[in-house]
Amino acid sequence: MSARALSTPFSERFGLRLPLVQAPMVGATTAAMVAAASNAGALGSLGAGAFEPERLATEVDAIRAATARPFAVNLFVLSEVAPDAASVARALAAIDPLNAALGLPPGTAPARYAPTSGRSSMRSSRCGCRSRASRSACSTRPTSRA
Repeated sequence: MSARALSTPFSERFGLRLPLVQAPMVGATTAAMVAAASNAGALGSLGAGAFEPERLATEVDAIRAATARPFAVNLFVLSEVAPDAASVARALAAIDPLNAALGLPPGTAPARYAPTSGRSSMRSSRCGCRSRASRSACSTRPTSRA
């Protein structure tokens, strides 16, 4: 199979040889695994949702030392988080330029975080792929333009 046959908008955008994302499994993924996946041409992904900040920094440093290729860090937000409206607005302001660069619509706050006026449903938080089998399987609600 030629490299052209494996080229997708996702792989082109992230400079990958293969349109694959290595699963970011908390507790099972190591820095070495992430670097190996990235070095092999996929998007290596670190499952770091349960890491303390110090461990996250250590793992990311180890990945950076082992590869110059792109990699992802998968985090999740627990449901008990209750940011104020200003925090939500700052987060959306940070996300919107990224969405625009990807040709995606502006993000919106999840209903439980949305101020009483303004945006009210979540459409942001993207990892750049689409799980066709189960969209709920990816904690970041991935999307693509394919």
